[in-house]
Amino acid sequence: MIEIKHLDIQFKQQVIFKNANFKTCPGKITGIIGKSGCGKTTFLKALIYQYKNQILSIDKHVITEKNKEDYLLHCVSYIDQFGTFFENMKIIEHFEFISQLKKQNFNQNKMLETLYLVRLDAIDLNNYPSSLSIGQRKRFLIALAMFKDASIIIIDEPTASLDYQSIVRLKKVLSELKDKTIILTT
Repeated sequence: MIEIKHLDIQFKQQVIFKNANFKTCPGKITGIIGKSGCGKTTFLKALIYQYKNQILSIDKHVITEKNKEDYLLHCVSYIDQFGTFFENMKIIEHFEFISQLKKQNFNQNKMLETLYLVRLDAIDLNNYPSSLSIGQRKRFLIALAMFKDASIIIIDEPTASLDYQSIVRLKKVLSELKDKTIILTT
């Protein structure tokens, strides 16, 4: 379970959140809905511990400066609305990099399994993610989050710039991640 208490965010004189609280449970997809510019992305950044006033806890363990890096490395994956990736790294190198960060041996079978689950098992792993369509990039980033074993997947505007078929595919992929906490905006 992810929980925020006492979230206060203000930019100059504009109050975005005042003593806001939020809670969600594992295995659920939680949607944050609002107009453009209302603070959805700002809220998502609070879930990756960007603001100091709040209390962020995962399964009742408070995230602090001491355990923040562990939380970011092991518990959460953030996919921004632009589908950002490392432009100088090939698809396979993204998976290898996660293994290096987590100080684990690279597991090619696990990588292939996650790519299969998001229906990208036919892509050339030696290509760069920029060669993928926007919908494929978003599914690639979800595969990276699954490979990382993040229990919390945060996705900003997952259906932006996608055609209808890509939206349907993405919804199916997300609905199959039953053991993950998924938080998304739209």
